[in-house]
Amino acid sequence: MSDALYPLHQRINTDLSQLKDHDTVDLVVIGSGGAGFSAALNAAIDGARVLLVERMAHVGGTTALSGGVLWIPMNPHGRKQNPADTADAVRRYNFLSAAGEVKGEYVVTSINATTELKSPEAFAALPLKTALNCN
Repeated sequence: MSDALYPLHQRINTDLSQLKDHDTVDLVVIGSGGAGFSAALNAAIDGARVLLVERMAHVGGTTALSGGVLWIPMNPHGRKQNPADTADAVRRYNFLSAAGEVKGEYVVTSINATTELKSPEAFAALPLKTALNCN
């Protein structure tokens, strides 16, 4: 792990005095939770100069405190464990777990968004371009 990563109980430096009045960035991301941090990290990997803003005293926002998990279906790491991780399997799982609570078109839309946004590929690139260990 990088020395730059702080444990949750340690406060991070929120002093923005190092920013100058005319500094520019390519992307400002508000919130360092799961979605915000992922967006900022992938933009930085692609070469963008990113400013990630978090109001809480620790990186990760409320996601860091949630105890939740991240599910990215059809990613290469998951497929090593379960080669049957396909769009059809994800669709069946979502339909069964929703138990009639979610309209079918929403399930299909979420699966299409996962593949169109290249979520599995973006997740697979993280260990190649960062210190993240997905094993």
